Amino acid sequence: MKRSILLPAAVFITASVMMLSANAEENKPLTGKAAFVASRCTVCHKIERVCGQVDEKNAAQWAVTVKRMASKGTGISEPDQKQIVDFLSSPAERTALCPD
Repeated sequence: MKRSILLPAAVFITASVMMLSANAEENKPLTGKAAFVASRCTVCHKIERVCGQVDEKNAAQWAVTVKRMASKGTGISEPDQKQIVDFLSSPAERTALCPD
């Protein structure tokens, strides 16, 4: 009887710890370029929208998208546009904002 209770309890505890660890990773505060890009993009929409497109666009396509967003009165300067495009088109950098 004790063994039949221990196994499900161990599975439950392990699953709970894994879920808490995953949530801790997701809730890390953004810093540096990731925080900068998030602050610009989330003025108009959720970051999930951007992250949903990161693998679908190359640098030229991101440049068009970011320029279009800037033309809508977001106040994103040309130097900032370049930083955003460079960040979003670099898989190594954008993982801080859009983990796989």
